[in-house]
Amino acid sequence: MFKLFLAICHGQPIQLALTREESIGNTRTRHAIDYNFSIGVKKDGTITAIDCEVFSNQGGYASHGHAIGGKGGTFINAIYKMDSLHYAAKTVYTNIATAGAMRAYGMPQVVFALESVIDDAAEKIGMDPIEFRYKNRRPDGFYNEMSHVKQINFKVGECLEKGRKEFAWDKKLAASQAYKTGTKRRGVGIAAFSFGTAVYPFGLEVSGARLILMPDGCFKLMLGSTEIGQGADTAMSQMAAETIGVPFKNIIRDSFTDTDIDPYDTGAYASRQSYVTGFAVKEAAEKMKTKILARAAQTYDVRAEYIDIINGEIIYIPNGERLATLEEVAMASYFDMKDGKTITADSAVNIHQTTYASGCTLAEVEVDIETGRVKLLSIMNVHDSGKIINPLLATGQVEGGMAMGIGYGLSEGLRYDKTGRPLNNNLLDYKLPTTMDLPELKHTFVETDDPLGPFGNKSLGENPTVSPAPAIRNAVKNAIGIGINNLPLSPENVYEHLQVLKEGGQHV
Repeated sequence: MFKLFLAICHGQPIQLALTREESIGNTRTRHAIDYNFSIGVKKDGTITAIDCEVFSNQGGYASHGHAIGGKGGTFINAIYKMDSLHYAAKTVYTNIATAGAMRAYGMPQVVFALESVIDDAAEKIGMDPIEFRYKNRRPDGFYNEMSHVKQINFKVGECLEKGRKEFAWDKKLAASQAYKTGTKRRGVGIAAFSFGTAVYPFGLEVSGARLILMPDGCFKLMLGSTEIGQGADTAMSQMAAETIGVPFKNIIRDSFTDTDIDPYDTGAYASRQSYVTGFAVKEAAEKMKTKILARAAQTYDVRAEYIDIINGEIIYIPNGERLATLEEVAMASYFDMKDGKTITADSAVNIHQTTYASGCTLAEVEVDIETGRVKLLSIMNVHDSGKIINPLLATGQVEGGMAMGIGYGLSEGLRYDKTGRPLNNNLLDYKLPTTMDLPELKHTFVETDDPLGPFGNKSLGENPTVSPAPAIRNAVKNAIGIGINNLPLSPENVYEHLQVLKEGGQHV
């Protein structure tokens, strides 16, 4: 604190280095949220009403406080039909670590609660859990009155159908019946979700892009959106290359973002970059292509509508003749004595639209009823995220998100004493899943061209974290007959629930 005081007084920068224990125990964590759910269901499986009371634990200080707890109602309304929905959220301050924005921004919490209740309701009326979800899903084109968004190209039903087939749900469900006695019990579970793209209409969505044609026919791409390891620079470069008509290698993305000289962008969050920044890149690339074709039309005395840029060359469309390489046009734009003018293109967009993604997770588990240990045997995510811009990057996003969701469901959770002191803020006691804990992370896509996406795409970056935990919870319930409503499903937690059942005189 003394060093901080001196730094403030003298205007000097300081470096704050946290230990691993300090980082886990004292920096932002995911909000712990309690949900009280009630659901009305007819005998034929029709959902009539959902009532949800929310208590979001903010910790000691404000950080995205009430936005997290209040967000869930929109996405409950987005995925399931009902005649009535009541959603009331409260945010409370306590003496534990401050909670803040984390990947998927409150969605893993509300989807865990919702999909647990949905699964329990399906079981209570004796209906297949996939059929129950499919029957009550929101249709494509539904107008969500809570978000004021029309959910165009909403494909959660297709995700449920594809997941059932590719996960071999019916086969695994039937096979699990042979493991309902003995010390090792098996079960399968499913959970579905809806997810927004960016933050409109609740927040500002602006972005900008700049392209500069270099003398060698390459393009410098300048963006305010930041690469933080998710592959944004690669995806944006692909977008620019495809729009202009050049190979991917011709797009040179700045190695780092400099807010002094790059166009403005609000940031890397909310699964927004390939969508919002994608519009900016597309607009700048279209302007660049138009300028290049106009310059080539003037140089080679042809009408601009009769030429195109194909694989980095100026092509005369009527006969396919190559008029010039892009490098030749670029060199002339820099050094031609008469007509030389460098070619640049800028864009700035303010996006007043959004589109909803969706998906589901299917899981198969084995539960040791003597120890409470849950072994994840197989898992699959199915995603409705529009057009997949880069399948390899998408695979990385999905597998990483699934691993985070599995950790959230099975092992991760900060413990505190009564004074708010963290008890397990180290990597020995805070259990992150390793490759030894994870099965093959399978995934598939219901791929469409979303009509509202710049390249047919919509959100994917955060979505994979949302539904693994409730799918695992529902699989555990299918295996041992107990619906456990708190996370993580650690051996201790599962064992304690099994003991309560035994003490009540029931056989497990």
